[in-house]
Amino acid sequence: IKAVSITSDKASINSISLAERSAGITEHPQEIAYLLPTESNAQDSEKSNDIRFEFGASFQPAYSFRYYGADYITNEGTNYEGLESGLIRYSGGISLSARLSKRISLETGLQYLRQGQKLNNIFVFNSSYLQEEPTGFSISDKYVNQYQIQTSMGTINTDNTSLYFTDSYNMRIQASENNMLTGVPRSFQSLDAFIVQSLDYFQVPIQIRALIIDKSIDISITGGLSALILSNNSANLDINGSKYYLGETAGIKHINFGANAGLGFAFELSPGIFFQLEPRFSCYLNPIKTNKSFEYQTFPYTFTIGAGLKYDL
Repeated sequence: IKAVSITSDKASINSISLAERSAGITEHPQEIAYLLPTESNAQDSEKSNDIRFEFGASFQPAYSFRYYGADYITNEGTNYEGLESGLIRYSGGISLSARLSKRISLETGLQYLRQGQKLNNIFVFNSSYLQEEPTGFSISDKYVNQYQIQTSMGTINTDNTSLYFTDSYNMRIQASENNMLTGVPRSFQSLDAFIVQSLDYFQVPIQIRALIIDKSIDISITGGLSALILSNNSANLDINGSKYYLGETAGIKHINFGANAGLGFAFELSPGIFFQLEPRFSCYLNPIKTNKSFEYQTFPYTFTIGAGLKYDL
């Protein structure tokens, strides 16, 4: 049984017998063109299924500090909260992302993350009879002048014979029993200085980015995990902006793991090139100390505001 034939192309298609339709046979080229996808549609479909890659580079001012997992109180009734403060450092790195769909991307990369803290209320003295640079002299070669400085991140070991340390709370400085200096000599003068603990890491993140607003300014959220590999462990004396090496913090793990989350804003500068601004919070999932016998464990965290460029490969 055939339908009534009409002169339009679409009506011609309707004039095909039901038997021909069920058999997939027709003599009408209009229906073939109507039923089969066009070449442009096939290309668009294939392109939409492709995985697209993006490369980026960023520079990040960062505020870093730490959290310790217990309200640790010393025997003297003082905790570390008022004795240490966070630092503003600078970090940077590169990223590579694979766009799995229009709104979901998988990202990785390599970031250089600088963390640490400042020690407050520790007083430093050196001899007024000696030259200005404190690392270039010693009071006497026979003097032993070793100290352990206790912090929430661990113990700093230093044996700089030109310096003498005191603590306003008399709780963090432990002098070696072999020290020949038991008090601040009259020839010593106070330095306008403070101690900085630095822990720098190579960070390798693996995270998911989800595009939530696709407008002139794209807005996305990110979340994932990171591996952190220790690259620098140092404690430095900062004297009027000049840094002098004291030692390192004992018992710091060389590999750590963390979690990170962020909010990204991207603006297209030209086809395929984007300016990206991204506040991000990162924290450690494991304590940084190797010694588990401590009464508390320390977890560093970092808040960054990254700015950089992203390029579609």
